[in-house]
Amino acid sequence: MHLTVPTYKRTKTSKKKLMLEALTNPLLIQRELNNRYFYEFFKYFWEVISSETLVDNWHIKYLCDELQLIQERVSAGKPKLYDLIINIPPGTSKTSIVSIMFPVWCWTKDITTKFITASYSSDLSLESAEAAREVIRSSKFRVMYPNI
Repeated sequence: MHLTVPTYKRTKTSKKKLMLEALTNPLLIQRELNNRYFYEFFKYFWEVISSETLVDNWHIKYLCDELQLIQERVSAGKPKLYDLIINIPPGTSKTSIVSIMFPVWCWTKDITTKFITASYSSDLSLESAEAAREVIRSSKFRVMYPNI
């Protein structure tokens, strides 16, 4: 069964259509969750960047929530509250969250958002950029965000 996610302009008529469509198309609900919460977006697209099962932990949601707060302040033109420094051990999904998924999630909100990402090695920087590109090119992403 192939599902597509229709797009609607926000009007009273289209809200009613959207609600009716959501009852038969669960992708609409998932897209709304993805749009509202970076953590949901991260979990939904995890399988695109990793063949391993996501081992969810409190730190993943915490980090996603911190990044989401930053994105919301930047898009609202508000000043930053603090500098975010992430000190967690290797293998805890820092790169996947910060350098791969976060830019892609921000682009679903505003395609003109620019990022500068860096790493201790050029190879890791290139791998992250390629993984982000793979998320965007994936059929899962194209179904969820056909206009990007």
